[in-house]
Amino acid sequence: MGTQIVVKKPLLIKLIKSKLEIADALDKSRKISKKDGNALLYSTASVSELSTLLREYEKEISMTEDDSRPIERKTHLRDEVADIIGEYHNELLATVPKKWSLYPPMVLFNNGTFDTPDWANYFLKNGTTLLFDHLLDSFFKGYTHYAVNKPIIEEDVMRRPFSLVPLHGDFGPEPTTQMFESPLGLDIERTFWCTVTQNGISQEWAPRYTMFSRGNITEKKRLLDSYRNLTGEDVVDLYAGIGYFTLSYLANGATVYCWEINPWSIEGLLRGLKKNGCKFCLIKDGDNFDATTHSEALGSGVNAFVFHESNEHAVERLSRLDLAIAHYNLGLLPTLRQGWEVVRRLESHKSKGPKVLPALVHAHENVHKNDFDQIVKEIETFFDGRVIQLNKVKTFAPDIWHIVLDVQLQI
Repeated sequence: MGTQIVVKKPLLIKLIKSKLEIADALDKSRKISKKDGNALLYSTASVSELSTLLREYEKEISMTEDDSRPIERKTHLRDEVADIIGEYHNELLATVPKKWSLYPPMVLFNNGTFDTPDWANYFLKNGTTLLFDHLLDSFFKGYTHYAVNKPIIEEDVMRRPFSLVPLHGDFGPEPTTQMFESPLGLDIERTFWCTVTQNGISQEWAPRYTMFSRGNITEKKRLLDSYRNLTGEDVVDLYAGIGYFTLSYLANGATVYCWEINPWSIEGLLRGLKKNGCKFCLIKDGDNFDATTHSEALGSGVNAFVFHESNEHAVERLSRLDLAIAHYNLGLLPTLRQGWEVVRRLESHKSKGPKVLPALVHAHENVHKNDFDQIVKEIETFFDGRVIQLNKVKTFAPDIWHIVLDVQLQI
């Protein structure tokens, strides 16, 4: 059983068709047709599978199960792997994943799949080319790189994927301490980069040097839907990363002042800004940035001020400017209490007046479900504000939630 996809906007037909082809989910036996002014496409995947694949287009499409004809194809990765290694490798086939993440042109598998000792021995004897070239041809069309994701070290404030395991494809030279901390232009050029589009916003990153948090898509969409018109308003993002939330605020018209210390995240952020048509000004640690520089940048159309330095400098940088800060985004996990103090100090320097509205702090935390009330009281006391919403993003462990607290500050 496949799926019928009704596409309401003609401009999206080619994009959706291409995405289905890359995922090997386009039913090529059926032509694109029209009905009631809409385009009809057909997929060999299920509605649930397509809900993830086509999530960014969910408002412009509708999907229903299509049982008009049976679809004969291999739908399980295990079957394709067995074609190469044989059915007798039970210990290997048992760990073939049923889920994965697609970040063109990379397929990212979860820990405990193709990185087990048994698989390591198999690849040592047989190499990776035969298997993954077969998967490229038969299952993951268009995807040339394969890797296994490992947990991020919680204590690493730069959120670097030290344990990513490349399986197949050219991921660039082996990382060194120097490349992690102070990459040269050649290092950046030779490194493998991948992309993803969520909610119509494109992001780019180097998977060996920066993480990508897929689960943040719900929070990104919430920001896009909840604060649709930010034109004329300023946003401070103290932990920008590759632009997870920075790009969402910009998409809704805000001027964003963001901080990041990881040089690879900075490069990914700048690439994302370019991809999404944003004009930016990059300020490095020690660079001069005063009211005149700021005014000239705004006059030239800059809407993103990217500070490659610790956000401890945010107060010094922004207190000289007359900003209408409407939102503070604090998105570093597992905790970002240091950012709380930065926000409080920024608020103390903010100009007061009849046109100034109370700002909102969007604070991310990992919290046990039994401690929700406690964290609400704690953050309200710290900011002398009011939590107007507690948003549950995803679970990290049994009863441990990634939450976002929306705190309304006083003027």
